[in-house]
Amino acid sequence: PTPSLAPRSFTDKLRDVPGTAARAAKTGLLQAKQAYAFLAAAGGADTWDTIAATRKGMRGIQTPDAVREMSEAETAGGALKALARDPANALAHLLVSSGVSFGMTAMPAILAGRAAGGAAGGAIAAAGGAAIPAPEEVVTVPAGVLTGQAVGQGIGSGMGSFLLESTGEFLDALEKAGVDTADPQALRAAWADPKLKAHARTLALKKGVPVAVFDALSAGTAGIWTRAARKAGRGITAPALKELVLLQVPAGMAGEAAGQVVQSGKITRPGDVLAEGIAELPGGAVEIATGAMPSRKTAKTAPRSSATPPPLPTSMPALLTDAEIRVVADTPDIARE
Repeated sequence: PTPSLAPRSFTDKLRDVPGTAARAAKTGLLQAKQAYAFLAAAGGADTWDTIAATRKGMRGIQTPDAVREMSEAETAGGALKALARDPANALAHLLVSSGVSFGMTAMPAILAGRAAGGAAGGAIAAAGGAAIPAPEEVVTVPAGVLTGQAVGQGIGSGMGSFLLESTGEFLDALEKAGVDTADPQALRAAWADPKLKAHARTLALKKGVPVAVFDALSAGTAGIWTRAARKAGRGITAPALKELVLLQVPAGMAGEAAGQVVQSGKITRPGDVLAEGIAELPGGAVEIATGAMPSRKTAKTAPRSSATPPPLPTSMPALLTDAEIRVVADTPDIARE
């Protein structure tokens, strides 16, 4: 039978959401697998078969038309119109795929960064805090841990983001140059071609570095409003949502826009900027949650006593009693000395 060309209802599109989410999860897993395999290949391992298999697998996954049309839109208005045509499936694809890939790549790096940064910050505060001319409330082991965790979280997020973004850009650059990235032999030949490899690497760095920088900055500052609200005894839901909407989402969009400008001299795909803002929601929410976690002491310093010190004497104690003074005065030799 000939398929109906009548527009599908919103209810019909909603029925597609579970399948869209399942396919998006598979896409996120393949993206993460591809990134790790490419990292190994860059280190000298022969993982091109794995990379080719992931590229082939992603080609076989159906992407919602709205997402494709968003990416191809020439203006931000066109991207918004594409999103409005099927928001349920577009959001399901962007949120699930980005959430899975974030959890597989950036999240392990964030946790490792927080652990290493917290330990280093606590150790530095414990070792050098006493020598820093600042109030005790400022230079403490927990404050050092908190600062180290924030720095570590930012670095971890930036590393995970760079791995995903640069891998995709490198392989996309090879495809645009005519390389079949689903063919492991073609990938090996491209990697052995110095000029082609340098070209793809340049494009990957130009796009990956700005994206990673913005993600690192947003992750490193994530949770500041939420943590302050909790410390003040206020609710944390509103501050967390405010951070997500006003800090995390704009930072993700800014990173994508900056990457396009550095790579091409202008914003070439406004729809991808919009998509990146949406895709930032799962990872941004997790970063706010981890960033707002209270710091824990990882080192101990000698506690400062809070006991009230004894009062200073009002007069110096006598070194000799009155009787001893008279003996000294009555002894000529001692008195002269």
